[in-house]
Amino acid sequence: MYYRICADKGFFGSKLCKDDDYKSLSTNSIESNLNRQLFTLDNYKGQNGRLLIIGGSKYYSGAPYFSGMTALRMGYDLVHIFTEEIAAQTMKTYNPDLMIFGCLNEPLEDFHKQIIDKSTSILIGPGLN
Repeated sequence: MYYRICADKGFFGSKLCKDDDYKSLSTNSIESNLNRQLFTLDNYKGQNGRLLIIGGSKYYSGAPYFSGMTALRMGYDLVHIFTEEIAAQTMKTYNPDLMIFGCLNEPLEDFHKQIIDKSTSILIGPGLN
């Protein structure tokens, strides 16, 4: 199995690549890339990525949770989830590593706007009705 990776950014790059910018790597090369040490003593919380997930609902609280857990395993330092209040109450019992806010049906406060501004990536949609 082969994956196409942006040549100048590596696996964790954020640049959109054209077809001629890619190089093919085998699965073993990608696994060794993923297993490299991402954290050093000079790093601080959030330097390896801040993800904001906007999703979840009364019936679908698992989708944003699993998206967040996957992001943590892929190397993101901080994962915030904006969801409905009833889903937030459930998700907060799943794992303390995710920062969950029940704010989807309310006006955003300045604190929430700061999270949006500082996010390096935003995922919209898992579990929305």
